[in-house]
Amino acid sequence: MKKWFGLENKKRKGVSKKEYMKSVLKSLMCNNGIKEGVRWQGMISLSSCKASKVSLVKRCVITLRSRSTMKKLRLNRLEVFRKLKVGDLPGYRSLSKK
Repeated sequence: MKKWFGLENKKRKGVSKKEYMKSVLKSLMCNNGIKEGVRWQGMISLSSCKASKVSLVKRCVITLRSRSTMKKLRLNRLEVFRKLKVGDLPGYRSLSKK
C-alpha cells in the first residue's frame, strides 16, 4: 500500500507539471501584448504538447476504492458512514440509533 501511494504521488506531480506548462502556453497564445512571433511559437509548442498519458482517479485513502469517493474527505461513502457512526470525523455529529 505504501508503494502504491508513492506511485500515485509521483503521477500527480508529473501531471501537475504538464498542466502548468499547458496553462502558460495558453496564456502566451491569448496575450495580445506579446509579439506575434512569440505567440505563434507558443501556439506551435501547445499543439506539439501531447495530452497526459496518465489518468488520475480519486481514491479512498483507507480502502483504495475508486467509486463514490468524496473529494474533500478523500474517503468513499461507506467509510464516511462507518466513521460517522463511531463519531471519528471532526465537525460531524455521530450517528446514533435510538
